[in-house]
Amino acid sequence: MSIWPDINHHRQMFPGGNEDIAIPALPPDGQILVSYLYFRPRTFAQVNAGIDCDQGGVQQIPVLLQRQLPTWVRRVALLYAAYRLAQYAAARLF
Repeated sequence: MSIWPDINHHRQMFPGGNEDIAIPALPPDGQILVSYLYFRPRTFAQVNAGIDCDQGGVQQIPVLLQRQLPTWVRRVALLYAAYRLAQYAAARLF
């Protein structure tokens, strides 16, 4: 598990193997990123139990997991798509 930016936090262990990540103070409009890996048969619903704040006013931002391709792969794919589009347009015009 990692937390970014590196801020003061502690982990609370509960019976049954559950644990909480407690962050004592977060500046107003502050954002943190908590990243972790979980393995089968565990699911996201078993890992993420939600968030709350003693002072209220907290919002969870859902993130969809997706594969991030390297920049060079995206550029090559874009150039190939542009090349094929140009071929198609040339065939339709002539």
